Amino acid sequence: MTTMLNTDAPILNHLPQSFKDSLSSAATDKLASLEAGREMWLLPPLVDLCARLREPGQQQHGTLESEGRAARANGFLHVVIPPDTNPILENGSLLKGLRERALGDGGIYLHILGALTAGLEGERPSNIAGLKKGGCIAVSNARRPFRNDLVLLRTLEYAATFNMKVFFYPDEPSLSGDGVAHEGYIASYHGLQGIPWIAETVALSTQLLMVGRNGHRCSL
Repeated sequence: MTTMLNTDAPILNHLPQSFKDSLSSAATDKLASLEAGREMWLLPPLVDLCARLREPGQQQHGTLESEGRAARANGFLHVVIPPDTNPILENGSLLKGLRERALGDGGIYLHILGALTAGLEGERPSNIAGLKKGGCIAVSNARRPFRNDLVLLRTLEYAATFNMKVFFYPDEPSLSGDGVAHEGYIASYHGLQGIPWIAETVALSTQLLMVGRNGHRCSL
């Protein structure tokens, strides 16, 4: 529900006291300077569930500091990153440092998805126990394929023993191939190789069946 406040009084005056008591002095000063009649939104912090930051691996394009500040400036305080960075996020002992730098330099809370399979090669499970100890919120193979469905099944069972949620990005590589855009008129017009919609549907069906068999927690 949206409420329009036709008043020149500061937004701070219209907030519950319990909410005002939880604000930092900087946030209180900022809200005190904003008039309620300016049609601005006051929202809880936003969450990006899949952000490919340029660090680690591509610091020449961006750092945790620059990416974090950009995210925070646009209302995103919590950022989830998949494991397909360089190096791959499969060493639990290195993750604490990334989170601390993201918060200290960029002002965001970094939530890390660890690698579901070793090296994201889709052949055998990674060290999920170490990733959980390192503070990963879940594991994923990002958009990398599994060698076969048996590997997918066994890695799901292994992740379940540590109560680790699994993030899926459904894609059947034999159908998507080297596609870079949704198959259709727009892709053809721009000369881009298309990805048929069924590439996602086939992978999603397989993953749902696997999860249904194990009753494991997942995010699609």
